[in-house]
Amino acid sequence: IKIKGDSNRAEGGDSNDSFMISDGKNNYIDGNTGDRNTMINNGVNTEYHNVLDITPRPFKLDLQVDTGSGKNDVISLEISFNLYDFSVDFSTDEDARSSLDDIDSLIANIQDQILQIGATINRLESVKDSQQVRMDNLISSLSTVKDADIAEESSNFIRYQILQNATASLMSTSRDLRADTVLGILENVRVR
Repeated sequence: IKIKGDSNRAEGGDSNDSFMISDGKNNYIDGNTGDRNTMINNGVNTEYHNVLDITPRPFKLDLQVDTGSGKNDVISLEISFNLYDFSVDFSTDEDARSSLDDIDSLIANIQDQILQIGATINRLESVKDSQQVRMDNLISSLSTVKDADIAEESSNFIRYQILQNATASLMSTSRDLRADTVLGILENVRVR
């Protein structure tokens, strides 16, 4: 049973009844006593009983592209091609015109889907470039921190090496000096 328009009422009775709602609002579907009744519902506010809704749902993809929870931190894409009720009839002039309108509508829908996919790809490329800049900045910062640590340790090494050389020099030249005099001299030596 095909339904198009608003406030329609359709009832089944046998098993395996199939209902197709192309569009419209406030339609009522009842499978009655039959079992395995199915419905593809492209309408709005459809009420149904004893019918299994097998309407294909759109493919929806949400990509978290940043750590926040704002609108710009998630990229969403929804694609839907529902061709279950698409048919063409060129038997009369009126049917041919209606079929051409349906074909134009389908082409417009496909173009909209392609535009959405293209926009999503552009956003993903922009996010990729932004993340690459962030990663480069983090690597540069890490390198700067490591360089600062190496410079500090090199400075400490040279300082300790100078103190060791000074101690060895004083010890070898001052055999006659007492140990407490040498320690006093070393305490007064400061390397910067």
